[in-house]
Amino acid sequence: MALPQRVWMITGASQGLGRELVLAAIARGDKAIATGRNLQRLQELERISNENQSGTGDVADRPSRGECRALQLDITADVSELKQKAATALSFFGRVDVLVNNVGRGMVGVVEEMGFNNMMKQFMLNFFGPINVTNAILPNMRERRSGTIVFIGSRSSWRARFPMLAPYAASKAALDAAAESLKAELAPFNIGVLTVLPGGLRTTNWQNTNVMPVSPDARLDAPAANVRDMEAMLLPSLFTEASSQREAEEKARFDEGRIEDYATQRAEMLKWMHAQDGVQYGDPAKAAKAIIDVVCGEGLAVSKNQPRDNGDDVDFSDSIRLASLPELLVLGEDAEENIRERCLTVLRCLDEWKDVTRSIAHTK
Repeated sequence: MALPQRVWMITGASQGLGRELVLAAIARGDKAIATGRNLQRLQELERISNENQSGTGDVADRPSRGECRALQLDITADVSELKQKAATALSFFGRVDVLVNNVGRGMVGVVEEMGFNNMMKQFMLNFFGPINVTNAILPNMRERRSGTIVFIGSRSSWRARFPMLAPYAASKAALDAAAESLKAELAPFNIGVLTVLPGGLRTTNWQNTNVMPVSPDARLDAPAANVRDMEAMLLPSLFTEASSQREAEEKARFDEGRIEDYATQRAEMLKWMHAQDGVQYGDPAKAAKAIIDVVCGEGLAVSKNQPRDNGDDVDFSDSIRLASLPELLVLGEDAEENIRERCLTVLRCLDEWKDVTRSIAHTK
């Protein structure tokens, strides 16, 4: 029996998990729209994907051909531009069955130094961008009464107790909350929503983490108009000696306005972050395969692909698969450990403070 062929639109597909998702979709025999800002990398991915279009595994169970199309897309663009990009994406194969909001980047820094400007940069990329792309695709899914929206979140939304993680963790926590509400809104239209919480994945994305300079609006010692609005520097550059006078001057400008009280925390955290590169627990290819399987109700997800008893008549169709999507898909034992620890902390807090929690009721 041939498996149904799906059309995937995947953001941030030029590298890391996004690239692996495209390759996994094509290997299944599906069609993929690979999007990102680096068109050259996307076109190379398109070429590689289309060279092997027959899929893997038992060919009898696969659609006849997979296909990949590249589309340049900046998710932080204006809404009008995103709507135009969505129309282009839909013109490729006539529909999008699964939208994977994969784009994301860590922008870390001390809250007091981040200010509004830097916080907004992080939220534009990790929160508003995915929401805007989703809204651009949703009209097509609602019209067809079919589709799945995937948000790639982070365990950091459950593990934000470290210095300098507030911008990233907060943006991912906001995405988690929005996805939960969106799931309820879209359920009547047979559109599923899945939030994925990966642990550390061994990709180059960690090297792209931005350690933010002091935001102009956070500076108290000079008017914002007189403070250089510098772009973030890449994390590795903070751990190497400047190789030229220009680089030394750039780093000096980068460090302008730092609050000395945070110096020790900052140094220790950056040292820890640097040590994580290349030793992350998760395999991005396996993570991509797991996401594909859960969305499609295949592989390890087959046993979960059963209708839930909610008292209503059961429709043995694609709605079974949508109803079987987990509330959260946690990937990696490291993420599982962090989230279990957070859950236990919340339960302990509820038990310890329950007398205060229950003390505010109206007197009957």
